[in-house]
Amino acid sequence: MDSEMFMKWVEHRLCPTFEALYGPGTDLGGVAGKKMICIMVCCSKNQTDLSISHIRHTQDNAPYHHKRDFLSFSAMKTKADLIAEMEKIGVNKITLPVKEGVRASSIEINLCEKFSATLPNAPADVDGHTSVSTDRETWKYRYAQSATRDGLIPTMPELKEIIIAHLNSTEEGQKKLECNLQKFLREKGHQWLWTPAYCPWVRTESQPDYRAAITADCSSPCA
Repeated sequence: MDSEMFMKWVEHRLCPTFEALYGPGTDLGGVAGKKMICIMVCCSKNQTDLSISHIRHTQDNAPYHHKRDFLSFSAMKTKADLIAEMEKIGVNKITLPVKEGVRASSIEINLCEKFSATLPNAPADVDGHTSVSTDRETWKYRYAQSATRDGLIPTMPELKEIIIAHLNSTEEGQKKLECNLQKFLREKGHQWLWTPAYCPWVRTESQPDYRAAITADCSSPCA
């Protein structure tokens, strides 16, 4: 399974089936129909019932559930990777906040600013042609360089935090953070709920009161 196949399943299996059962005008959905709340469960592969193993909790919620229009932040290993992905989705201007002992005032920067650079020539290019030149002209992202003590170039962890805060500060930015599943469900009028990673024992269905409720009334259709 990958992100593309997962979304095909959501679009062509999950949602059509839900609409057929609980959509407007159906016996279970009534006149207005019902809204689906898609719960992405972190479950133990070793579980056979609703009991929770505190020792073995290999989670589901695979990475392909969270496919976005850019790489996941955990997959970005360098600042150049991070900046390139942000440039791809149109994030250019960000503000470096005040940081005690480093930045006395906030600074607005063009995250994707580049400068010319000379690098040792690679033995061969992508087409396999060698070059007699020892150097080559290229460019680099200014803010992908090593962090500076004056705070003008932040560290990788700080840059990630700043970018995430920047995206969360506007509605448009929040939409960029949404994965394909969230966007699709919202367009269809449905909702979603992510359970905490690596914490299957905090799932709603693991609680005694919940288990007792669904055992007592297992015939009720899910809203």
